[in-house]
Amino acid sequence: MSYSDYLDKWIKEYGEFELDADTIYGYKKLIRLHIKPELGKYKLNTLVHEILQNFIKKKFDEGFSRNTLSVMKSIINGSLNYAVFPLKYIAFNPGANVKLPSKNSITNTPTRGKKRFIIPDEVIELIFNRFPKESSAHIHSCFGYYCGMRQGECFTVDLDKDIDFENKILHLRHQLQFINNF
Repeated sequence: MSYSDYLDKWIKEYGEFELDADTIYGYKKLIRLHIKPELGKYKLNTLVHEILQNFIKKKFDEGFSRNTLSVMKSIINGSLNYAVFPLKYIAFNPGANVKLPSKNSITNTPTRGKKRFIIPDEVIELIFNRFPKESSAHIHSCFGYYCGMRQGECFTVDLDKDIDFENKILHLRHQLQFINNF
């Protein structure tokens, strides 16, 4: 069985029962875009430590953050651990000793990241004119502007439960996410 086919089986049999929807969504995206194109061609029983370590190094050299590399490594290790037990497809996990680059490692490629977009003052003014103090969206718009919260975080704040006015603390406990355009 190819590692690509096995990953589909692992997500279906293990992931959909053990992981939450957001985690599955993120895992499927990393599997589809990065793991399958590089490692999917190998037969499950031909994966060795060197191949997996080289994969992590290559992704580091491409500018992926340590956090993203850690998630990719977790997917690989989790899937291969499941192949060892309970499935007994392989005798041991070849990714068990794969290491992430040290925190001091430097790559020639800058870490990938989205370019930040700063909303100009005149646009902020339009937003606050559109949602004046009487609007139910005004306070949530203020969270984004004054606290730097993401849109999906701003609109989950429960004004009665998440704000401690006495101690001036805002608790961010939830976020909205679009998964599969919903």
